[in-house]
Amino acid sequence: MRAVKLLVFDIRVCIFASLIRNNIQMKQASKEKETLEQELSRLRKEVRKLSKEVEQLNVELQKSTRKKKEIEEQTLVFKRFAESSGQGFGMAHLDGTITYVNPALCRILDEENQENVCKKPFPEYYPPEIQKRLKEEILPTVMKEGQWTGELSVISAKGKKTPTLENFFLLRGHDGEPLFFADVITDISEQREMSSVLVAESIRESELNLRAILESSKETVFLIDTSGIILVANETTAERLGKKVDDIIGKNIIDLMPVALKEHRKQRIAEAIREKKVVRFEDQRNGIWLDSYLYPVIDDGNVTRLAVMAIDISERKKAEQFLRQNEELLRSILESIGTGILVVNDQGKVTHVNKKFSSLWRIPEEVMDSKDDDQLLGFVLDQLEEPEQFLTKVKELYQTDRVDNDILKFKDGRYFERHSHPLMLGNKVTGRVWGFRDITQRKTMEIEINRINEELQELNAAKDKFFSIIAHDLKSPFSGLLGLSEVIADPTEELTIQEMRKYSGRLHSLLRNQFNLLQNLLEWSRLQRGGIEYKPERLNLRSEVSFVTDQLAVNILRKNQDLLNEVEPRIIIHADTDMLQSILQNIISNAIKFTNQNGKIVIRAKVIDKLVEVSVEDNGVGISSNRLSTIFNLEEVNSSTGTDGEKGTGLGLLLCKEFIEKHGGTIQVESEPGKGSIFRFTIPAE
Repeated sequence: MRAVKLLVFDIRVCIFASLIRNNIQMKQASKEKETLEQELSRLRKEVRKLSKEVEQLNVELQKSTRKKKEIEEQTLVFKRFAESSGQGFGMAHLDGTITYVNPALCRILDEENQENVCKKPFPEYYPPEIQKRLKEEILPTVMKEGQWTGELSVISAKGKKTPTLENFFLLRGHDGEPLFFADVITDISEQREMSSVLVAESIRESELNLRAILESSKETVFLIDTSGIILVANETTAERLGKKVDDIIGKNIIDLMPVALKEHRKQRIAEAIREKKVVRFEDQRNGIWLDSYLYPVIDDGNVTRLAVMAIDISERKKAEQFLRQNEELLRSILESIGTGILVVNDQGKVTHVNKKFSSLWRIPEEVMDSKDDDQLLGFVLDQLEEPEQFLTKVKELYQTDRVDNDILKFKDGRYFERHSHPLMLGNKVTGRVWGFRDITQRKTMEIEINRINEELQELNAAKDKFFSIIAHDLKSPFSGLLGLSEVIADPTEELTIQEMRKYSGRLHSLLRNQFNLLQNLLEWSRLQRGGIEYKPERLNLRSEVSFVTDQLAVNILRKNQDLLNEVEPRIIIHADTDMLQSILQNIISNAIKFTNQNGKIVIRAKVIDKLVEVSVEDNGVGISSNRLSTIFNLEEVNSSTGTDGEKGTGLGLLLCKEFIEKHGGTIQVESEPGKGSIFRFTIPAE
């Protein structure tokens, strides 16, 4: 008995709530919405009150059988409520068997009584497509969520199809298990008819608005069905087809197209219908360029019409053609000039670049094709000797409208001339044009010319001083020569044989020094003019040293010096004989000249890689530090007197340096005053 009472209570609560929801849905647009919400609130209060009553009844069920009568009375109340309702209500087992319908539902189904309605399962009162929805969608939703609300339609016993608003809900037992499907059904035929009238009026108003829009448009606008039949069109459409509006309505748009465009139009119309999206295309007809749009009109998931609009873009096409011609002209100019061009907008993005630019900067093709401006900038900066200065200058120029030129130096020694000019749109800078020219050859020549000029200036100054020294050295001995020769030639002078030998020896010494000076001067002059030919050959170094020391034996004996040739016989060199002898003679002569009586001179050699280092060491007077730093400087050439008053030419060491450098070698000197000197030079080994 308690379970029956709870079931009746659940049914009453669900029916009340369902009826109220349906009433609210049907009348939500009316002024009675507030009243219904108040009624719902009142009913909720009654439900809460009934809930308390049920709890009280549950307590009293065990004490009195009178509760059964109360339940029956409540069931009777529910039945009277349902049967007096204007909305249809029905209950069915989960298998579809109908257990109860109220009179309102009988009227909707055109049945005389409840027994007739209950003869078949409730899904059979719906059209086939809705039966499928019941099975696959609606009833599973009710089982899962407890209810479902929406618009359907039912088929009456007389075959009449009635639109309905239905609210399915699930009735459960005391243990929570589903027992019945319940459905509150509202006939919405009148509302549908009213909506149809409103829709028709809205359509008529829309058609009037559409007609006004069509006629006010100066572009082609018309409406076709899916087969291409023109339904509506404006005057511009007819004019562009060379006809009147009345003549094109009802005609197929394909038939009005030129032969060359018919197939294209068929394909575009088919595409818009198939894809259910806007199709856009451009073409030229009768000298007019049109930008056309096909807008599909979709109803219930299907395309029913196509709205067509075509805009005259002839002027735009002319402008585009003009721009293309100018761009092609600009591109041809960019590619034909010898300057690398880079155009960058005010956002720092590269907009134009010619092949000369990528060639000059040696930028790989994949970097240019990547359109990655950051990668391109990084590649540029990596090549520059001063990338930070370059970047600072670039950023500075983007803030001004200044024209700028400067020189870029690369890590690999190249030089670029950079020219930057602003791109202006009115008074606004919209970017910059950068021009680059490789001036490495010109810059190298300028540097070389400057270097040569500096060397020439230094050389001329040195030569001026050199020649003044030479003039002095050539002139000074002649006083002595003239004096001695005058004494010898004077008949009044009666000279003894001893005196004659003395004067003759002095005269011979002066003449020898002058001869050596002239010989060195001639050799140096020939060397400067390229008159001495370099002819290297295979030579034994010890033999060459011995040959020179033999020629200087008289000088060595005069000063009683000890000269040692410690060069190993196995050392073979690749040198010019005359130049090598001149080198050895000048260096060894200097060693003899500046070494005291009974001094010692040692000549050694050793092989270092592909060179032979020759050293001439003496224990003579040495060279001061001031003199040592300028000993090979043409500007500092001067003759010095030896330990026995020997005169020098001042050119010997300069000739040695020039001859050694002809062999690709170097010369160095170490000296300490009072202790002696060591001259070292290198020449190629065999």
